[in-house]
Amino acid sequence: MQDTVLLCELFDIYGPLLSARQQEVFSLRYAEDLSLAEIAETLSISRQGARDAVLHAEEALLRAEERLGLRAREEALRRDLDELERLAKTGDCTALLDTIAAIRTRMEE
Repeated sequence: MQDTVLLCELFDIYGPLLSARQQEVFSLRYAEDLSLAEIAETLSISRQGARDAVLHAEEALLRAEERLGLRAREEALRRDLDELERLAKTGDCTALLDTIAAIRTRMEE
């Protein structure tokens, strides 16, 4: 099973791209922390059906990130902001401007 935090972050970003059923199954598993047996009972499906549904939702989220890369871009932006903040605190204006230029170049790519 994939990292729970990663999957929840991906759900926050790409959840609307999932079908209503995938959203429901994912929410039952991760937001409500239900077991596969509990999901199966809630949805009146087999445990294997619940497992398959959860896996399909997880795979859909991972595919969306692979294709669109929004989470990766957000992470890169956070690192860039942290670096800018660090440079601003040191007062190194040259390094700060160089970093800003590098960020602008990456954004244009």
